[in-house]
Amino acid sequence: MKKNALLLIMALASLNLFSQIDPAMVERLAPKMKEELSLTDEQFARLKKINEKFRSAHASLRADTTLTRDKALVERRQIQDDRNNAIKEMLTKEQFAKWNEVKSGPRQKKTASNPMEEMKTALGLTDDQVKKIEAINLISGGEFKKLRADTTVSVANKRKTIVTIQEARKEKIKKILTEEQYLNFLLYEADKAKNRRREGGPVRR
Repeated sequence: MKKNALLLIMALASLNLFSQIDPAMVERLAPKMKEELSLTDEQFARLKKINEKFRSAHASLRADTTLTRDKALVERRQIQDDRNNAIKEMLTKEQFAKWNEVKSGPRQKKTASNPMEEMKTALGLTDDQVKKIEAINLISGGEFKKLRADTTVSVANKRKTIVTIQEARKEKIKKILTEEQYLNFLLYEADKAKNRRREGGPVRR
């Protein structure tokens, strides 16, 4: 039971914290959710319908080649939000409280001592992808450091250069990730930046 609960917590944290949308994982989580949240048969049937709608919406989104990347990201978030809201309506107050506790638990306990390990887990990166991203980050970090130390560059030009370095980094990383991983990478970095702003810390570039 404890092992199943831990697996559920880890998987839910991945889906909720990093906004990963994986219909296959969602489907595998259903039996664990039933057990850990003590869902009735009726609730479990509703959960399966929610997941089916989620899977169908996700498939339609992937098939729509007319969407821009930014639009696709917005749609992905909306699909996830719709599923979460449907689940909230399905659960009792007690179950919903436990659902939130499960999702937030790892976030409270975890310390991001190794950002790359956190990203590796969130995006499902291979060791080779991690090494390549670390190399890209090292180069970008050096460029940012050099730019900050250059007192001859105006603030306006520094901002433009920062954007250029950021976009170049993203393009390099895009080439070593799958389409799904890259979309999740953008969401992951946006969430991390939002958390840093909320905590009052600097937004790392």
